[in-house]
Amino acid sequence: MIKSKAAITQLLYLVSLLSLITYTFTPTVRATELVISDNGSESVNEVQVQSQTQTTVTQTNNSEVTNDINSSTNTGDNSASENTNGDVGIATGDSTTQVNVENSGNTSIVGIGCCPSESSAQISANGSDSTNQINTSISSTTNITTYQNAVIKNNIYGYANTGNNTTSYNTGGDSTITTGNIKVTGGIVNGPINISSVEVTTRLSNFAAKIAGNGFGSENNISAAYNNQTNIYTYYNADIENNVYWEHNTGENSANRNSEGDVNITTGDISLDFFIKNFVNLGKVKVTCCVLEEKEK
Repeated sequence: MIKSKAAITQLLYLVSLLSLITYTFTPTVRATELVISDNGSESVNEVQVQSQTQTTVTQTNNSEVTNDINSSTNTGDNSASENTNGDVGIATGDSTTQVNVENSGNTSIVGIGCCPSESSAQISANGSDSTNQINTSISSTTNITTYQNAVIKNNIYGYANTGNNTTSYNTGGDSTITTGNIKVTGGIVNGPINISSVEVTTRLSNFAAKIAGNGFGSENNISAAYNNQTNIYTYYNADIENNVYWEHNTGENSANRNSEGDVNITTGDISLDFFIKNFVNLGKVKVTCCVLEEKEK
């Protein structure tokens, strides 16, 4: 009598983590105080101010991942032949394989806040027939650009065998082949990939203007030009290829030309539980205005 039994368990786990960028920037806008005062009669007084703030953030994430996994298990290919005056049995063990692949990367976080202060202009207590002028121009520009590119290729090749067993030319006994079960579990998770979060808090400063107490016939002018611009661009590209190949076998067993005994072949079950999940190209953009604290009265 010949008996053969074996069990194989295989676990494969691969994790790829790529490209994490975090950027936080808080610009400060200083207070501006413009004053024309106490000048004599018929004087000509002028103040011109140009203030420009520009914030530019560019993020580029690029990832290329290739995973090649080859899995092979075998408890079969057994032979019990040309035996005489005894039972012959072949029992192969189970084959269990677990394969997990996880790819994540290309995450960008941008946070921009602001700290504006109050600006003011004042023309006061200037003499008669004077000419007084304040011109102020304040601009703020925020440019944020995020590029995300991911190329991912997963190749999984699996082979599991408990079959291809032979018991032949046996005489004077029973011949039995019982193959084990094949079970494969696992999955591919691509994500989170190409994820960006942009939060911008922006506001120009308050502006207070005052013209008071100037002499007779004076000409007084305050002009203010404010410009606040926020540009946000997000670009995503994901090229994902998942190739999964499994070959399973519990059959192709042979029991031929046996004499004076029963012949029995029982094949095992095959179970495949495999999933693929892609979670890519998700962006969040949030633009809010600053809230200035009220001054104590």
